[in-house]
Amino acid sequence: MRLLAITYGTEGDTRPLVMLCHGLMAAGHEVMLLAEGGTLGSARALGVPHAALEGDIHDEVVALVSRGNNTLAASRGLARMARRHVPAWTRQADAAAAGCDAVLTGGLAAFVGMTVAERRGLPAIGLGMIPLTPTADFPSPFLPRLRLPGALN
Repeated sequence: MRLLAITYGTEGDTRPLVMLCHGLMAAGHEVMLLAEGGTLGSARALGVPHAALEGDIHDEVVALVSRGNNTLAASRGLARMARRHVPAWTRQADAAAAGCDAVLTGGLAAFVGMTVAERRGLPAIGLGMIPLTPTADFPSPFLPRLRLPGALN
């Protein structure tokens, strides 16, 4: 299979996908990883084909943290950052998905991967180390902690 993996975030978002891509390559699959440029050292070290997505997560996060914002403000800041980069990420992911059999997607670029997969008629496989979308069992770590029953998450 030929696979596109896309994520955007910190090392914690990229490294698990690098290891997954490395394992998929060892099993005989072709993989291309798109991720934030500063987090691609492990991909280089393991020989995983990769390309950097537009943006610099380090500068963006430092700017958010330096403002001393709360969780909700930080979440909004990350959303604004993602919106700024979506056009470029989408163009790059769409080009990289040409000829692929599926898209593996996670991090702040998860919705970009899903959009590109849908446009191309490919399966999209969502990947994540923690639940980001609220579920009945887990609230989102990026939203204020409210005491709500799981069904209201």
